[in-house]
Amino acid sequence: MCRKLFPLLMCAAALTPARVFAGGPPWLTLPIEGATAATAADCAKLLQAKLSDKVSPYLEGPNVRVIERDGQFYLAVDMNKDVRLSDITAALKGSEFSARTDELHLFGHVVLEIKAPAADEKALVAGLEKLGGTSVAESKAEGDAIAITIDMPYPADMNQVKRGNAGFAAFTWNDLASHARKSEKAVTGAGLPSYDAIAKVVSQHGGKLTDLRWSIKYACRPVGGVAVSDEKAKAQPEKLSAAR
Repeated sequence: MCRKLFPLLMCAAALTPARVFAGGPPWLTLPIEGATAATAADCAKLLQAKLSDKVSPYLEGPNVRVIERDGQFYLAVDMNKDVRLSDITAALKGSEFSARTDELHLFGHVVLEIKAPAADEKALVAGLEKLGGTSVAESKAEGDAIAITIDMPYPADMNQVKRGNAGFAAFTWNDLASHARKSEKAVTGAGLPSYDAIAKVVSQHGGKLTDLRWSIKYACRPVGGVAVSDEKAKAQPEKLSAAR
């Protein structure tokens, strides 16, 4: 009983006084390449085995899923510990599956792990906040590295989001944002910041994006990204505003 109550209490503590819309830890969703309807279950089993120490033991049912949305396959992992993009990459190494970043557009909170021997932290933070659809929630320098938590829009109607879902279609700022934001019209995934755009900003300010990390600090919500082709990204006329 305590085991089942734990994620609910953690969720309430994390979101109070914001709306509690789904119990338990966060779940990470990312596009997966190489998966098909015939191999999705094998991909999920591989990820379950390789990420076993990072997968939540508190929820019933499969805690790692690989599901299809509009022709694209996504992983959905119920998190028990922080998960890095490099963890996913390492788990899939040597298999027919991969986690690509060339078409990855991000949503929610994510920690940017940056090697920054020549970077000005304040200038880097300012540069990231000028990128449409981002807000810096936290920045922490450690030696020649900087960990910057950026906050991006979440799926548009969180009241309809079900645990384990992925491949969301619309995003906007809501009450999960770290800073109060005005309501804006929802955009598709093409209107979200891309991995490449974020890495470019970091590079322009003397740093190197070495990894992405999703934290269990941001409980009871989906985090991660969606796949957007270059053609769709170029055709998307709407962008969310820069921070504040």
